[in-house]
Amino acid sequence: MARIAWRQARMVERGGGILIALGLIIGAVVGLFAGNGALGMVGGLVAGAAAAWLMARRDDQRK
Repeated sequence: MARIAWRQARMVERGGGILIALGLIIGAVVGLFAGNGALGMVGGLVAGAAAAWLMARRDDQRK
């Protein structure tokens, strides 16, 4: 019984929202240094969303 509870506790889903937020912030900063903050922000959004999507797919495979 304890073994089942331990396994269920280990199999939590992870949220990818932090990856999207970090992508936006880091992308905007990099974009400002490159001369176009908006383009960097869009690139960061795409990169963060892709990372969040990959994390969700990995969580689905683990179930």
